Amino acid sequence: MSHRAVLLLLAALWLAAAAAAWAAGPQDLARAQAQFDALDYAGAEQTARSALAGITPEQADATALRLMAVQARALTRQGKRAEAARLREAILPRMELVLGPYDLDVLGEWRALGVQYNLLGRPDEALATVRRAAAQARAGTGPDSEATLTAELSLAQQEVVRGDPDPPATLALDVLARARRAGLPETFQDTARFATAQTLRAARRYDEALPLLRESFEFRTRTLGAEAPATLDTGLILAWVTARTGQDELGLALATQLSDTAARALPPDHPTRLRIDSQRAELLARELRYAEAMALYEDTLRRLGTRRGGDRLGPDTITLYIEHALEAGHPAGCAHLPALRAAAVETAPGSVTRENLADSEIYCRILAGDTAGAQRALEERIASLPPPAPGARIDRLMLARRLAALQIANGDTMAAQALLQATLAEAEVLRAESVLARRGGYADWLDSRPWAAGGRSLARLTAQHGQSEEAFAVAERLKARQLLDRAAQADAETLLAPAQRARVHAARESLAQAQLAAALAPDAVARARAEGSVLRAESELTMLARELAPPAAALPAPRAGELFVHVVADGGRVLLLARDADGRVHAVETR
Repeated sequence: MSHRAVLLLLAALWLAAAAAAWAAGPQDLARAQAQFDALDYAGAEQTARSALAGITPEQADATALRLMAVQARALTRQGKRAEAARLREAILPRMELVLGPYDLDVLGEWRALGVQYNLLGRPDEALATVRRAAAQARAGTGPDSEATLTAELSLAQQEVVRGDPDPPATLALDVLARARRAGLPETFQDTARFATAQTLRAARRYDEALPLLRESFEFRTRTLGAEAPATLDTGLILAWVTARTGQDELGLALATQLSDTAARALPPDHPTRLRIDSQRAELLARELRYAEAMALYEDTLRRLGTRRGGDRLGPDTITLYIEHALEAGHPAGCAHLPALRAAAVETAPGSVTRENLADSEIYCRILAGDTAGAQRALEERIASLPPPAPGARIDRLMLARRLAALQIANGDTMAAQALLQATLAEAEVLRAESVLARRGGYADWLDSRPWAAGGRSLARLTAQHGQSEEAFAVAERLKARQLLDRAAQADAETLLAPAQRARVHAARESLAQAQLAAALAPDAVARARAEGSVLRAESELTMLARELAPPAAALPAPRAGELFVHVVADGGRVLLLARDADGRVHAVETR
């Protein structure tokens, strides 16, 4: 081939490539974006595919790259997560080269890729990618830009389920405060408010999440309408958190109202409607209305069918159903255990679904009468829990209470008594930390019926072992905690002297600064240094909380002619405890 022919061939190839690269025009991008905004995700994907035919990421111009980003978002919304992640991995290097590292689409796609990795069960890559997105946004657009604040909220939500949840909760609160100070649009402030509430919820800081969720629910009802799925989903989370702050009846009433609204506005298999009904079933079970709860779980799972319905809807519903089936003595719930096993296979080791599967398998062993096997499995489950971070400590207490019940069923009452005594002692430590250190997880532990059930079992066991005085003290402490701890938590600071209050505020501020540094640390070395500061600040605040926390109120001694009586109902047994004016305690157990 002559030199001229070679040049002509190269020119033809260049023109063909250029024509392909220019095939995707602004009108294609505008059309795909409009379809995406109208929730026509399949249409947006098809528009992008047609306009991008023959174009590779390596040869795409700015318009084609932005169209590819819309395509990735459309794939994500259709549940094609692996395909969306591969597309983002392919286009991001070229996007940074053509659009620049601080372009808003580039920053958004890095953040979206990190979230995608998390949904695909790749948590380490997810955290590293979102951390990169946050640092890149801060460097290029400033600390208070929407891009930075959005990326840092995503970072908080990724970090809150890994290790100590308080640093990411502190980061989310800081982001919300900066969004308010910067006067950003009300819609963005609501996004920040809702994301912060979700992070606080994951950290079990329910009392702090509740007012933010109320604000977000009111804002979305006003701007989107009461029947919009986003409004209903927000109300659903509000109902759940309301129940977790001890207001079970109010949470159930809100969930019932949302269920009625969703039934009018949404088809039976809509993911939002299914989530609401699953949540309502959980709240019914918390109110011990098991027949209604079991029927609603079954109906929700029937409507869910074989499709996932959205993220973890199916596994979550099955897990809750089996847990409440155990409480209700309803073995039919275990028929859904194979579906939960199948869901767990799709998730990464250490995931919530796999942990829930382990618990559900234990519960189904109990329902099948294999209490010895269930006890061995539960002992292994407790031993496998991570080091005692705040959330893990509460999980350990919950599982320990269940283990004590199995020990009682298997006749090992002395071991059960020792375990329950240690469990309630640890609960006292958590209480002291919670009152002033504001560890919201204790509220979850305090308001849970398993905690009260553990106390009742301990009172009965000590009475059976001839320790009537100790049984009376346990029953009295159980009643005092239920009645007084919420008031103590609310009023604890007002009871402090000004100097003590200043010490608490200073300790909280030190901890908040250390947590913020840990959440935003750019690399492993800086993170390790910051986490050391967090541990020191937490230790100082915990010691201060224990020093200043108000003690539990105790009943005075009876006067002449008086008798103090406790009635402790534990399963099918009733323990009657009476202390007379001479200080003697009498115990009688009946059915």
